[in-house]
Amino acid sequence: MNWITLSLLSHLSWAFGNIGDKFIVTNSVKNPYIYAIWCFLVGIIAVAIIPFIDFQIPNATQFLWILLAVAIEFSAMFPYIKAMQIEEVTRINIWWTLIPLFSLLIAYVTIGEGLSQNQAIAFVMLVFGTVLASVKFKRNLIKFSKAFWLMALSCLCFAVYATIIRHITQEIPFLDVFIWTHIIGLGLALMPFLFKKVREINSLELKDFNFKKAITIFSVVMTGLIGTWLNVWALSVGKVALVYAMEGFQSIFVFILTILFALFTTINLREELDKKTVILKIFAIIINLGGIVMLNV
Repeated sequence: MNWITLSLLSHLSWAFGNIGDKFIVTNSVKNPYIYAIWCFLVGIIAVAIIPFIDFQIPNATQFLWILLAVAIEFSAMFPYIKAMQIEEVTRINIWWTLIPLFSLLIAYVTIGEGLSQNQAIAFVMLVFGTVLASVKFKRNLIKFSKAFWLMALSCLCFAVYATIIRHITQEIPFLDVFIWTHIIGLGLALMPFLFKKVREINSLELKDFNFKKAITIFSVVMTGLIGTWLNVWALSVGKVALVYAMEGFQSIFVFILTILFALFTTINLREELDKKTVILKIFAIIINLGGIVMLNV
């Protein structure tokens, strides 16, 4: 399947996951870091794929690369989930555009992965479209999310993670990498429970646990898991910087879904949907579509 289609589907899945994350950390879970750990624990369900593929054990070097990638991904989750708790989900998505910027720089420095002229133009258009879709004007001033530094750290980690995954999927089938990342992720997620404080916080969160909350969290995590699977597949066949340049569409997806939730449900995601923002989003969609055309020229 074409990497563009895979990337778009992954970002659509992540858009649902982002909104779910926002709902959970503002309504269901008091400690965002515990929720981040839970996400990795539930991810072990990825092993269900093993009977359906020719599952292989990586060699020592490959395993260490995967371990490093997962450790970085695990670290990236904590600033992201904290930022999600304190800011609007559409404003958080403005900073996902930092991933392709970091990815382009890392790929160029480490593996010499460059872009053609058309791809470079498309890259700029997609990133600009995302920024345009996410900027918020107030009293003629541009306001940025107060969670910027948290998201900058998270995006840098995700960019490093993506570069490693891109490298390792050239040697190992992407489904094997996907499964191993979640097996290792389970081990990393269990490590914090060695500390008494973490166990106490987890126990407090579980006191308010019920079937509805469990289903909600499981559904959101599974949505994110599907997005990760599609993303790893896209990284295995496309360039890192370009795959993550599609982040622009995630901002658009989140914005559209937020409007639909506001119009047709009673779920309050605490979003500001003023006229100027809507106009900016429309222009961003046009620019992003132009970027897609450039990628296929």
